Amino acid sequence: MKATVDDVIVCLLQSERVVRNFIDRVEATGIEVTFDYDPLGIVLDLLTVPDDNVIETNAADISILTGKWPEGAYCRDSWYDDWEEWEGTPREFIQYARESLIEWANGGENPPPAENSP
Repeated sequence: MKATVDDVIVCLLQSERVVRNFIDRVEATGIEVTFDYDPLGIVLDLLTVPDDNVIETNAADISILTGKWPEGAYCRDSWYDDWEEWEGTPREFIQYARESLIEWANGGENPPPAENSP
């Protein structure tokens, strides 16, 4: 049986939790751990989450024009918080991410900024 993209994403998400748990346990002893290992970044790339905070920039432009932050607006950085707080399965997170991106792409909760925005 061949692995699907979702199977790879699930493995990456699971490894991210294992590594994060390990780092938290080591740092609890007073040892600082720093190294470049970002499986969630790879997951976000595979799910086509923009890597330049386009979503956050659009939300900031909208808030300048309307005076309020768009409901449900998010940026790539917020996905790290979403995953850290996620209580569902990795597959449910994948579905949530895809649905959120489709909604955004279709002009949902966070449409692109209006013309002539600052």
